[in-house]
Amino acid sequence: MYATGLAGGKPCVRFLAPSPPRPPRPRVLRRADAEFSKKEMLKFAIPALGISIASPFMTNIDNAFVGRLSGTKALAAMSPGSVLSDYILYLFVFLPRATTGLVARALPWGRPKAAQRLGTALSTALVLGTVLTAVYVFATPLLLNLLDVAPELRPGAGTYVRVRGLVAWAALMQSVALSGLLAAKDSLTPLKVVLFAALLNLLGDFFLCAWPFHWGIFGAALATSISTLMGFRMMWRALRRNRLMPGHLSMPKREELQPLLEYAKPLSVVILFRFMSLTFMAKCAGMMGTAVTAAYQVLANVIVLFGLFGEPLSQTAQTMLPGLLDRPSREARELMKNLAVVALGIAGSVGLLSAVALKASAQLFTTDPQVQGILRGTTMVPVTVASLILSQVCDGAMLAAREFPLVIKITVVATSFQVLLLMAATHFNWSLEAVFLSLSIRYWLFLAIVCWRCLTGCGALGRALQSRQREPALER
Repeated sequence: MYATGLAGGKPCVRFLAPSPPRPPRPRVLRRADAEFSKKEMLKFAIPALGISIASPFMTNIDNAFVGRLSGTKALAAMSPGSVLSDYILYLFVFLPRATTGLVARALPWGRPKAAQRLGTALSTALVLGTVLTAVYVFATPLLLNLLDVAPELRPGAGTYVRVRGLVAWAALMQSVALSGLLAAKDSLTPLKVVLFAALLNLLGDFFLCAWPFHWGIFGAALATSISTLMGFRMMWRALRRNRLMPGHLSMPKREELQPLLEYAKPLSVVILFRFMSLTFMAKCAGMMGTAVTAAYQVLANVIVLFGLFGEPLSQTAQTMLPGLLDRPSREARELMKNLAVVALGIAGSVGLLSAVALKASAQLFTTDPQVQGILRGTTMVPVTVASLILSQVCDGAMLAAREFPLVIKITVVATSFQVLLLMAATHFNWSLEAVFLSLSIRYWLFLAIVCWRCLTGCGALGRALQSRQREPALER
């Protein structure tokens, strides 16, 4: 491009740099399109639900095989094993969370730009995952010592952690690839991959734990590791089919990491405190005896399994809200209203379902009558499940609005208060109910503050939801 003009009274030609392409401007929705967007939300959220619950569902299958075939001590060893293999991996969940936002915002510029953003996240996941695998292989005894795990549980827990840790890099990269596909609003492909991996894990548990090998906790960990590798391979092929495959993976440069760090820095603080919460809960339960520790392992995974019914709603908010929060938006209010109504219905029904499932299936996890009694008698689990589902929806909306400082402040305050409650539970010898009550209170604090800001119009999300500026009417 060029422009003509006068310089010192003489004609001249000045060359202008081409303007960068702009993403398409959001159009005014027709009434039919508004209805279609609601259908799209459900079309996205329902398969995402299967993706969210597949992993914790298989963890509960692992618990069932180990608890029934290897006894209460092996089931109790799964608790610190899960803390190290699953919860430490959860510390890096900022990567898939950030990937969802980055890819969703890059897609209006085209698939190559989205693939570039995804490639940076995958490269970072490979580096961090490799370091994490090395930590699992060489530092597991030190980590078990820091958790103050009982000596009789350390051999089983150490075996579980090391075998699972060998594929930590693949698990982290798979979660990033999955988030990239979800950001592109393709929830069906990753659902197929996750279900295949879950089926493979189930078959592996049977052959390696029950018949013919009888390898117990080692067999459960090996089955999970094999299914993780197969799932990663299939997810990689899915990226190629969706034209999201990055050109190559390499050590990311500082300037390439800048968009990722915008999400990663605040999210890593939030996740660190949430990890501390889960770790203190497991440690508090571990000081109540072997039977309580075994029961806690089952109950914690039941909460994760049923609580993740809210994760698709969180993903929906993170995928669909960013484009609606830059201006006063009737569509944003409609989307949040739909999410709130669906979340309330799911929270109540799934909380009730978790209570029924525990009372009806306690014998599936263990033959120990004492552990079965604890599983059936812990009444805070359904309350915690419902609270988690509602909290996830608010969490997804806040991440979509990029209100990271507020999320950090709420998380720090709520987690600190929970830790104080757990310390009191240990000091005064309170029951396992107090452990899960402390988690529910953390969710209630988060919910109360976010809802108050939305109702009063504070922050980016509150302004978008409460603004009454004149908006273009929906075309008939």
